[in-house]
Amino acid sequence: MTAAMDLRTGSIDPAPDFEIAPSLRRDCDRPLDPLLGFRDPEVVEGMLGLPSIQCDATRQMRATLIANLMAARFVNGECWIFYSRDRNHYSSAVTRRYSPASYTFRNMRASVAGLEAAGLIEHDRTPPSPFAKFRSRLRATTDFGLRLRQLGAGNLKRTPHELLILRNVRKSRMDYDETRHIKHIRHDVRAQNSFLAGHVIALEHPDCQPTPQGWIFVEDRAINPAVRSAYRVFNGDFWHGGRWYGPWWQNIPRYYRGALTIDGAATVELDFRTCHPRLLCALAGLALPFADPDFDFYAVPGEDRASVKLAVNIMLNAATPRVARLALANDLRGDGDDAPPAQARKLMDAIARQWPQLANFWSSGIGLRLQNIDAHICGRVQRSLRRGGIACLSVHDSFIVETRNQSVLADAMEEEMVRACKRLRRFSL
Repeated sequence: MTAAMDLRTGSIDPAPDFEIAPSLRRDCDRPLDPLLGFRDPEVVEGMLGLPSIQCDATRQMRATLIANLMAARFVNGECWIFYSRDRNHYSSAVTRRYSPASYTFRNMRASVAGLEAAGLIEHDRTPPSPFAKFRSRLRATTDFGLRLRQLGAGNLKRTPHELLILRNVRKSRMDYDETRHIKHIRHDVRAQNSFLAGHVIALEHPDCQPTPQGWIFVEDRAINPAVRSAYRVFNGDFWHGGRWYGPWWQNIPRYYRGALTIDGAATVELDFRTCHPRLLCALAGLALPFADPDFDFYAVPGEDRASVKLAVNIMLNAATPRVARLALANDLRGDGDDAPPAQARKLMDAIARQWPQLANFWSSGIGLRLQNIDAHICGRVQRSLRRGGIACLSVHDSFIVETRNQSVLADAMEEEMVRACKRLRRFSL
């Protein structure tokens, strides 16, 4: 995950792919999240002694600013929120799709000016330009923090404005035309969010105690358990990528997820074994014994299994062999390998020899297509359990349910994987 500080250069995306509300890093500045607000903004206005605003949109924008400042200050009192002062940014089609109607240049400027006049923020301005190296930024004052010290995560709310995010190769958000297919995907996301809203999801781990303000600190992150809505992120078009992101349980390490509870009951997490290799082999028409527990796709003679798994993932996602080799060498260097370029080439060659039937897929960028398929499987698994009244929490290609529903989940996962592989085999014929 890229630190928010890096996003101060180049990008003008108002809401990056890591979301501010569910997980806050302690050690970095962050962009303004235009979807963050309060459940009762009038109470907050009164605590800060702010005058009432007649324009509802400006009032909503001011509440968004305050919510961002409060969340950032809770994690790190020195943290800045950065935002754009360029008119073109607010008028773009991309901004209009992904941000609420209140997110305008006029409302932003008025809200910042009001908070600055009230002595509630520090304001570090930069010239308004889409090419500016740095963005203007805000930070809450000590007085701001003192006035809102009784508020916590439960007072915040994040209202999803667009449940389907489309990104280009630079990972900047794109506008898109509505189709029946897109509307169907959005309807499914909305249905899953609505269903999970009726269930209590908690984390009961001795090292992850909730704070009086309602956040849960997990290592270097403050998790807001009130943020549960999912959205999907696609890459280039709606046939690549599309994984589910957003809910707070996706922001905690796997070894803590075993302490999640649903409606007070213990949970279990199941994942797909070698998900992408299994889908890839179906597409290639290659029959391998994935159902055999003794079969290991990543077992390549003479090579470390963990390194093979890393290399396979890179070779599926890279667009060219050179990009794959450089990426793998960089990761091997991080593991302390003395000769990463040579080791990367040797490892990639060994994998290619092990599975010659997959030669056309290595370093072809097919990984995003496989992600789209596993995201489609995820949606089908969730719908299957939803029809049975079973809450299912997804973490990409793994799923969390109450322990008593483990067998139901396992059956649904296998059924949907088999269904997907059958369809892919038809393409290979």
